[in-house]
Amino acid sequence: MQSLEQLAGVLVPEQTILILGAGASIPSGAPSGPALARKIAHRLSREPGDLTLAELCSIFENKNGRRALVDLVRAELQGLAPAGGLLLIPKLPWHRIYGTNFDQLVERAYTIADVDLVVRRSNSDYNVVATPGVVEYCKLHGCITTDTAFGHQSRMLLTVRDYEEFDKYRQTTFRQLTSDLTTKTALIVGQSLADPHLRDTVNDVARLHASAGTTGRVFLLAYERDEDRAEIFEQRGITVSFGGIDDLMHALVEARPPHETGDLVLREGATPVPSEILATAIDVRHAITLSPNARRMFNGAPASYADIAGGLTFTRAVQPRLQEGLIPQKPLLALFGVAGVGKTTLARQIALQSMDDNTSVWEHNSDFPFIAAYWIEYEERLRKDGQRALLVVDDCIPHLSQLNRVMEALGATDESSLLIVTTASTGQWKSRSKSRYVFSRGHAERVSRLVDVDLDQLLNLIEREPQIRSMVEASFARLPRNEQLRRLRDRCSADMFVCLKNIFASEGLDTILLREFAELDPAEQDIYRNVAALEALDARVHRQLVLRILGIEVGMLESHLRMLEGIVDEFDIKPQAGIFGWKTRHEVIAKRIADYKFADQGDLYSLFRALIETLNPGEWLELDTARALCREEYGLQRLQSDAAQLELLTMLADLLPSDHVVRHALVRKYLNTGSIEETATALRTAVDVIGMTAVLARYRVYLTIRRAEETVGILEEDRRAMLAEAVRFAKQNLDAHPQDKHAYRVYGQVAATYARRTSDTSVLEDAIRRAQGAEESILDPDLRNYRRDFERDLRLLGERQEPPDQNPLQDEPPSDDG
Repeated sequence: MQSLEQLAGVLVPEQTILILGAGASIPSGAPSGPALARKIAHRLSREPGDLTLAELCSIFENKNGRRALVDLVRAELQGLAPAGGLLLIPKLPWHRIYGTNFDQLVERAYTIADVDLVVRRSNSDYNVVATPGVVEYCKLHGCITTDTAFGHQSRMLLTVRDYEEFDKYRQTTFRQLTSDLTTKTALIVGQSLADPHLRDTVNDVARLHASAGTTGRVFLLAYERDEDRAEIFEQRGITVSFGGIDDLMHALVEARPPHETGDLVLREGATPVPSEILATAIDVRHAITLSPNARRMFNGAPASYADIAGGLTFTRAVQPRLQEGLIPQKPLLALFGVAGVGKTTLARQIALQSMDDNTSVWEHNSDFPFIAAYWIEYEERLRKDGQRALLVVDDCIPHLSQLNRVMEALGATDESSLLIVTTASTGQWKSRSKSRYVFSRGHAERVSRLVDVDLDQLLNLIEREPQIRSMVEASFARLPRNEQLRRLRDRCSADMFVCLKNIFASEGLDTILLREFAELDPAEQDIYRNVAALEALDARVHRQLVLRILGIEVGMLESHLRMLEGIVDEFDIKPQAGIFGWKTRHEVIAKRIADYKFADQGDLYSLFRALIETLNPGEWLELDTARALCREEYGLQRLQSDAAQLELLTMLADLLPSDHVVRHALVRKYLNTGSIEETATALRTAVDVIGMTAVLARYRVYLTIRRAEETVGILEEDRRAMLAEAVRFAKQNLDAHPQDKHAYRVYGQVAATYARRTSDTSVLEDAIRRAQGAEESILDPDLRNYRRDFERDLRLLGERQEPPDQNPLQDEPPSDDG
């Protein structure tokens, strides 16, 4: 057993999860469990006897209803104010806080301290991404603010039935707790040593640490001194201290000053950088000091800043023009193209070329959420100081909503002090709605294959750099210069990635990859194919995720990674949180391995199901992975079975009921494959949970069109009435979202359908007028293309020709970015 001073001396709050039981709230006036049980028993005109609190709540609910039970509990807990040690909790930077209490004492303590806090009451709260540095408070048993008695999706754990069904509402929180317990120190406060729930929790924690082989410790702070029970806990590896939460918090605050991050000045004369940016972005000025790695780059990985600074890349013909066009008046450059054409390397080359004494260069770390507010604040500071910065956002689509906010802010200035270079795949870039300033104050460039000048530069680089030349495949090196050019141009179609593979190996890409795979041991093969499949669907692959999916023993991990060196790389994401990323050499490689090694639909289904069953959306990396399953080409849509897709999407919706991306994907799948009534039910549920979003409003129009065209046994006049309702829904959506290009597309589509059915072209003419009027404000060229399609439909109708039938969802983006 430890004294409080010893406990305070060994705890590192940043690496500690705080688990608060009922005893933590008692000093602030909250009733204990037995006291609340007596209160409920009194209302039932009986003695509690040996009945538990959950049993008494069940009896009360059966006699008086859910609303009366919740009102009673609320009345006991609603007016409480935090006192003593609870007020000091916000002074320390906990990794995460868990609690079994229904009250709002912790939330009020953070409000009083003016410290941000993200509260997770149920699965529904995990659609909100926690800002880096902001503590999350996970309420394991729910909160007095949310219950089905008041129309919410989740309930407090009060009755026996609630406890039996807890997983339905809080599986995400418990998965996160399990993950934290395997990687963090745990401090349990406010539980009686005689509490059976505490005993179960401690036993589970002990088993987790033993089975996972982790080094984290578990500490228990007990208010009542009970040496005998404490000894039992210590035999399980749990360190026990005696004392109250007030004593512990004072000891911790005294041992460590309150956590302050603050802004930093990285070099003399530079604009102070918000600490949140330092935590989520790469400082390129530092990145160029790292060691270059030519072998990794020419095995397919994008060039690092150190590679570029070390002269291991060549300048593409398009770069000078793009560089000159990136100016304060036009602060955005968007590079889009298919995988393997060198978008990321080109973006980094442009960024590095822009760096000087007055210009800082950053790249957003894609393993963290992109928060617009930080960059808007930083740009304002830069402008005030007369300095500039350039930001690279590689694979920007998951962050497009936040990027649009940044562009709105930059567009409001005549000259921006922040320049932005983004990359994206062609299909995703074209289909997403973007800020009008992306077009009025920016430039989008399709990055295509290498031109002859680029191929010449590539061959010059090989001749110039000995470390690169030494890796060239012998048969290629023996070819005359003109034959090398011809081979790269013709055989490789001048694709950057395939060019490199042909320079450094003589065989086809697939043959090289499959032979390399076959040479691995079965255990490494399994890791490689699963990591590749996850990376192909744009998942944020990391060590803990792979361990959970494959059930790998921690002790074998180092050996596996050693055998996979150069094939699967591990890198730091949040090492202090035990999160290390895993990545293959290139997206193209990941997709080819996924194509071959998950060609069997049963294997693919099993992988996706295992992924969903083990996902911890409390970690942003895994929340983004859940969304990638819904929207990416290599996600759930790769399954050929509609029933399998619906099953897995429903599992995701149970896990993340309030996430827009998941809900949209589920409704869309029903719209494409389900019955009208099934689709209507899914749409109604989605609207109840997340509200009528712009995407759901479009789906409502599509559903109404389906009703009009597919309902059996109704009159023509009924079909026309349904289409008129679809037109009304589309107009409402357009009025609510006048800057959404997709709202114009849907209005035009339903207008054309209505005109075909009724011969009334007035609605279609109105759709054309509205689209034309919006072109000057939206500026997206897709809107002009939509309008031309509507004009063609109108012309064909005037000529008494039926416009071609088309799937109304074919131009619909898979989902928004949540």
